[in-house]
Amino acid sequence: MENLQNQTYAVTLYFDSDTTSKIKGLISEFSHVTGSDFLIKNNVPPHVTLGAFHCTQSEVPHLKKLFHDFYERSFDFVNSVKDSKCFFKMFFSSIDTFLDKVIFLKPVMDENLRSLNRCLHDIMLPHFESGDNRNYIPERWCAHVALAVKLSHEQFEKGMSFLKECGVLNGAVPEVMSGGSVILPHSADVVSMGLALCHPFTELERICYE
Repeated sequence: MENLQNQTYAVTLYFDSDTTSKIKGLISEFSHVTGSDFLIKNNVPPHVTLGAFHCTQSEVPHLKKLFHDFYERSFDFVNSVKDSKCFFKMFFSSIDTFLDKVIFLKPVMDENLRSLNRCLHDIMLPHFESGDNRNYIPERWCAHVALAVKLSHEQFEKGMSFLKECGVLNGAVPEVMSGGSVILPHSADVVSMGLALCHPFTELERICYE
């Protein structure tokens, strides 16, 4: 019998290996401090989500086709770095929070990110409903790289205390944290784009920029 149940799929950007390693180290540190290991347990790689969409299993082939269409069109909207393996450079401005439940690294919302987000939704929304309470549509989107998620009040407070102890004031991103054991990136090379099922996290496609 055909599966008509909607599931949520995300289109995401991934970083160079050095930046990914630094962010994974920070995710591990927050997991140790807060006791929340959701990102590690579910093998969620560091990323920025450009959009989330509801889709049935039978519609996945169409979703994949539109994902590839978006990849091809994305080159028209970005000021690319002159490097065959880097699509563009993303910069980080601060560490921020959502609703006392999520701690994240906040990218600078430049025209590259805004244009990609708009282009993706122009392609997807005529065919698929926006997921995650429409939090990724252009007028509501706040780009973020999750460091700790699904936090209880106690876990969130532990995370905030950790940031304060490490000298993160007003959310600013320092060069190092935790006595130098954790290094925060101030920028990242965006090197690939992915399509994934959100729950449980399952990567369906990843295209490297070459």
